[in-house]
Amino acid sequence: MGVGSNDYGQLGNFSPNLSTIPVLVSQLAGVENMTTAYESGYAVKTDGGVWAWGHNDRGQYG
Repeated sequence: MGVGSNDYGQLGNFSPNLSTIPVLVSQLAGVENMTTAYESGYAVKTDGGVWAWGHNDRGQYG
């Protein structure tokens, strides 16, 4: 779940709107762990894959 600014899609809910309450990160399944960084979010899946969303202006997604 995410709260706050959503200028670059960092809440992962396919909306450009900020949120003052928690919102579900859309379409995540089989997630083992999650973390956030400045303007982006990351999820490690149980199969070892990684999902990323949000701002990628400096290659944050790898």
